[in-house]
Amino acid sequence: MICIGKSYIQRMDGTSRLCADVSIGDRVKTLWFSVDQDQEKYFCVGRADAFVMVLLISALRYGHEIHCADPMSERLHYQLCNSLIPAIVRAGNLYHRIDIHASLTRDAVANREGVVATGFSGGLDSLYTIMTHGHDCEYPVTHILVDNAVAFDKYGQESRSVFLENCRSATRFAQELGLETVFVDTNFREALIESYTDAYDIYRHAGCVLALSRLFSMYLISSSYAASEFKMDIDVCASHEMLIAECVSTEYLQFYPAGIEVRRMDKLVAISDWEPSYHWLHACFTKKPPGG
Repeated sequence: MICIGKSYIQRMDGTSRLCADVSIGDRVKTLWFSVDQDQEKYFCVGRADAFVMVLLISALRYGHEIHCADPMSERLHYQLCNSLIPAIVRAGNLYHRIDIHASLTRDAVANREGVVATGFSGGLDSLYTIMTHGHDCEYPVTHILVDNAVAFDKYGQESRSVFLENCRSATRFAQELGLETVFVDTNFREALIESYTDAYDIYRHAGCVLALSRLFSMYLISSSYAASEFKMDIDVCASHEMLIAECVSTEYLQFYPAGIEVRRMDKLVAISDWEPSYHWLHACFTKKPPGG
């Protein structure tokens, strides 16, 4: 059983953390998302959504029921329990059907900024999303996000330095394009002792977005698979991001899989005419940051 306690804010050294004490069996860990203190107002305190997302795949893998002290968004709970979890369980024999126990709410998150954001890695999918969601798009990107929920785990002890380098790179990129930046630090790697895997990265990334639900109203997931390549490969969650994006959306925050209309080679052709790509295109999340 996984029990997620009530969320709360902790401040230290110019940063603010959205925390929850989580018991997994006989172990108790405090999970947190951390941002600069001036962005604390964007934290969604009093909702279990972000922490459920971080823990979901682990719970499915080990058959742990999830119990939440804070309420969950009703739409998220419904979509997870009735669509996403059954689909994952039926796609293979590695995961177990579980229930998520929480009081439910349809109430919108208060004091929302309602901005459109996407992640930044310097990779092809990331830059294609930003290129195609400029000022002439119905939903232009205004903010880019870098978090260390999963992407840098593969570097082990060097993960933090690589994360910080990519934050600096994202700052330069955002200044060049007139975008805002959001950086989310986490302790998932230390608190949840699990090996890096492509099976859960989008879920923990979505947790970071949900933690800042007072800032975001739409989040563009830069899909590496085209819609025509959709498949329920439970070891690679990017293969079915269209399903995941819909199922992790809430009443107040919509996830959208961007770039699913084309294959990656078509993206490369399209981005070759976009001047920022000449300097910023780089392999995703490498030790040498994009633009470096």
